[in-house]
Amino acid sequence: MTRLFLLLGIVLLQISPGITGNPRNAVTPPHFMDEAEVDSLMPTTGAREPVLVEALEGAPAAPAEREAFLRGLRGAFQEREIPTERVAKKTGAVSPGAPLRNSLRLAEGVDEKGAWSVRVRLEWFAPQDSAADSLVRARSGPGVRVTVTAGWPEGTRIPPPALPRTEWLRFPAGPAVDAAYYQHAGWQVGFLALEAVQRAKGDLDDDQRLRLEGTRRIPPPATR
Repeated sequence: MTRLFLLLGIVLLQISPGITGNPRNAVTPPHFMDEAEVDSLMPTTGAREPVLVEALEGAPAAPAEREAFLRGLRGAFQEREIPTERVAKKTGAVSPGAPLRNSLRLAEGVDEKGAWSVRVRLEWFAPQDSAADSLVRARSGPGVRVTVTAGWPEGTRIPPPALPRTEWLRFPAGPAVDAAYYQHAGWQVGFLALEAVQRAKGDLDDDQRLRLEGTRRIPPPATR
């Protein structure tokens, strides 16, 4: 019994020195963790899920423009938070939505387990500017039709069918259609890839989508 009380006393000294009147019980100032420390403590369930880009068709052919486009696409996956917007089902009116935490990252290799997959097809087109739309007239670069197909990770039990989603995009005009133009385009196409997977995961509501910066989603051009 005496040994038990001694052990209990040692525990109290280690855990709560203030109870015993220990003068070394100084109040330690709170430590506010930086982003790196927060990330290091993130549980496995909160880690970003990998996404493998299985195919990318139609990327710019010129080496400098192609590398800029891929740089932009990679940058989209590195965003920590992504702005969203709401689209009214009846009127199509767009309003700002709450930011969405990016729970995805690019896969480190083709064999990474648990990776979602996306297939991206790009079809560039020369816009038919409308005299009634001054904002469109101010844009001189090519537009692109983007088709993204998201696939579930291998081993998913009875995965839903992978349905392609298509968007027509216009980008802001600049002094020239150069590498910076295509880097911006790659960034926005990366957001569409993120959007496709997040929608498949259920992270986006039916009336919610990612907000594309400096970019317009436009109706398909009229067929002549």
